[in-house]
Amino acid sequence: MSQAAAIAQALVAAGLEPGQRVAVMGSGVLALLGWMGTLLAGGVELPIHPDLRGLPLRHAFETGRPMAMIADCGLIEHLEETPIPSHLFVHGRPADMVPRPGAQDLEPLLMAEASGPPERVILPSFPAAVLFTSGTSGPAKGALLPHRQLCMVADQVVEMTGLNAGDIVYCAYPLNHVAGKYMCVFAAMSMGARVVVEKRFDPGVWLSRIRQYRATLSMAHGPMLEMIHAQPETPHDGTHELRRMMCCPLPRAIGAAFERRFNLTGIEMWGMTEIGNPLWTRRDEPRPAGSCGRLLSDWYDMAICDPQTDEPVPQGKVGEILVRPKRSFTSLLGYLGQPEATLASWRNLWFHSGDLAYADDQGNVFYVDRLGDRIRRRAENISSTDIESAALHAPGVAEAAAVGVPSGFEGDDDIKLFVVPQAGARLDPEAVLRHMAKMLPHYMLPRYIEMLAALPRTPTNKVRKKLLRETAPGAKEWDRRRAGLRVETLYPRS
Repeated sequence: MSQAAAIAQALVAAGLEPGQRVAVMGSGVLALLGWMGTLLAGGVELPIHPDLRGLPLRHAFETGRPMAMIADCGLIEHLEETPIPSHLFVHGRPADMVPRPGAQDLEPLLMAEASGPPERVILPSFPAAVLFTSGTSGPAKGALLPHRQLCMVADQVVEMTGLNAGDIVYCAYPLNHVAGKYMCVFAAMSMGARVVVEKRFDPGVWLSRIRQYRATLSMAHGPMLEMIHAQPETPHDGTHELRRMMCCPLPRAIGAAFERRFNLTGIEMWGMTEIGNPLWTRRDEPRPAGSCGRLLSDWYDMAICDPQTDEPVPQGKVGEILVRPKRSFTSLLGYLGQPEATLASWRNLWFHSGDLAYADDQGNVFYVDRLGDRIRRRAENISSTDIESAALHAPGVAEAAAVGVPSGFEGDDDIKLFVVPQAGARLDPEAVLRHMAKMLPHYMLPRYIEMLAALPRTPTNKVRKKLLRETAPGAKEWDRRRAGLRVETLYPRS
């Protein structure tokens, strides 16, 4: 805590006022110290995925407008086209590297004795973080979340998993993610438990890490679980101390087999960055196959409604999940700089999730699908606009439309990009992809690229993405996996 207090003192000395934002771009201990230091200083954390670059990175900074930034030195090169804050704190600068003008090395601060955190009044209603989440259209939205909501997220994990001081929590999520920072790390901290934070998820080493660190509780989204389950079986699959796994979701096709193989109990939930996790299965009750849980009725009201009318649908019928909190300051304060989007999401005083589901007579909810054009890939919500913007920067591209197509993992997408060449241009899909890799993180790169003479449009000129999603692959569809192009080769190691 003394190191976090030292960062807080440095931020205040740099002029940070309560409520101003601080960008934190790194992983592991640096990300945690930057988070805690920002909050101790009364600031609002703007956590940035360490792989973010190009247009999405610039959008995050232009939306968040941070007053200061804490960053790993190796990630600074991603900021070439990004408005860097005037106060930059850098970690890990090599001794032979010339420091950036105005940048301050973090190491001397972390080695010095801090007198304690600065005196700040911080109320539960105050904003604590801006987390980016994508919707059905436009670039990612910055959800401004209050302290009480993020404490609630951790409290719900403790209540629904039985997390206690004797647990060891294994976290393989990036720390700009609710799951990683608040459901794993913060929940563990709140109970005095230990936590293991990986820099990246790797299904090939997951079991060995669980055994090495004697983890007792962990979390994974559905595609991560399927990747783990696809690993070759070993005699050690069930010989570890992990007994509870938070799953979002536990894929129906492998769920029972996964639990048997790894000798654990899956605890499913459904939630969103903006509202927390209203639905959970109960660890001490039989779990209905395919259900994402029942409502935490002490915290929320919920309705399943017709997406067009907001009228409740009959039991067992599919509708949109609508949620509203029962306690103050336990949901987002708004989308940063987007009042219209905030109002639209809270239409008729309910938060509209954009997710379709139905409920049975016991209140168990079963997720069905998503509304709109959101792309969900490997636990990341991705804005199709970011992908299309990068494609349109590639030479010879006149139009572009990105959609999600089934990846083979439950509730997960591969990305398909449709492009229309400029008149007379001959596009090479690999060249387009390589150009996009300069502007996008790896998880936003399309797997498929297909050339079209024109994009299908409505009479009002909107791209008909539903039609594109349902279109069978054409003769001109290019598949980077079939072409033998590995994504990691597109990103030089720093």
